[in-house]
Amino acid sequence: MPRGRRRTSQKPVPPIGSGAAHEPYITVRDVSSKGVSTRTVHPKISGMAQELSGIETSLRLILEWSDSVREIKEQVALDVDETLAIADELGIEHPSVDGSPKVMTSDFVVEMTNNEVVVVQTKSWTFTLRDVEKMEIERAYWLRRNARWMLVTDLQIPDVVVSNVRDVRKYVDLTDYHIPEKHVSRIRRVAEPLIVKDIPMNEVGVMVDERLGYEYGTSLTVFRHLIAKKEWIIDMFEPIDPGSRLRILSIAGRGMDKEASAE
Repeated sequence: MPRGRRRTSQKPVPPIGSGAAHEPYITVRDVSSKGVSTRTVHPKISGMAQELSGIETSLRLILEWSDSVREIKEQVALDVDETLAIADELGIEHPSVDGSPKVMTSDFVVEMTNNEVVVVQTKSWTFTLRDVEKMEIERAYWLRRNARWMLVTDLQIPDVVVSNVRDVRKYVDLTDYHIPEKHVSRIRRVAEPLIVKDIPMNEVGVMVDERLGYEYGTSLTVFRHLIAKKEWIIDMFEPIDPGSRLRILSIAGRGMDKEASAE
C-alpha cells in the first residue's frame, strides 16, 4: 500500500536554482573527513562547487572543459514525497535514515548548450544491487521530467583528460603570473612557427624566452594558458608532456595546414 507522508529529520530541501542561486543539498561539511572532498569555484558550476569524491571531482573537470556544457548543478535534492511514491510503484525500499525517509540527491544536473538536461550519478564500478535499486528510483524521477539520466563509474573516467585539464586550468587567468596580454601576443607570434615542428615543448619555451628576453618558464606558462583558453586545440587524450612535442590540431579555430603539421 502507498505510504503516507513521513517526517524527515534532515535539513529542508532547497529549490533548484540557476547560477549562483543553486544551493547544493550535500556539502563537504556534511561528509566525514575520511573521504576525499574539495570545495572550489568554477564558472559553469551553480554556486560553490562541492565535490564529494574523486570520481565526482574528475567528472566535474571533464564537464567544465566540455564546450557542450552550459551549466552544472551539483548535489541536487529530489522531492522526497515523489521518490517515496516512485519507490512504492517499483516495489523498492526507499532509502531511510533512523527510520525516516532520506532525501535522495543526484550528483550532477547538467544543462547542455542544446538545452538538453542530462543527470549524472557517479559510482565506483563495485556498486551493489542496493545501489542499483536506489538509482532506479532516481532514474524514474528524472524520466518524468524528460531528462536523460546516466551512470558514470570510475572505469569510464579518462585519466589522461582529467590530468590534462587539471594541469592547464589554473593558467586560464594569468593575473597571478604577472604576464600581460602583450607578452602573450609576442610569445604566440614567435612560438607558433616553432611549436608545430618536431621540437619538445620545453625546448620551444626556452627558445622563445631567450629570443624575447623573458624569464625562463614564461613561455611554458603561456603555452598552457593558450591550451586552457582553447586558442591552441590539442588532443586531450594525449598527455601534455613538456619533454615531448606539443601536437596542435588547430590554432584559434583554424586547422593546421598539412605542411606545418607534418612530422
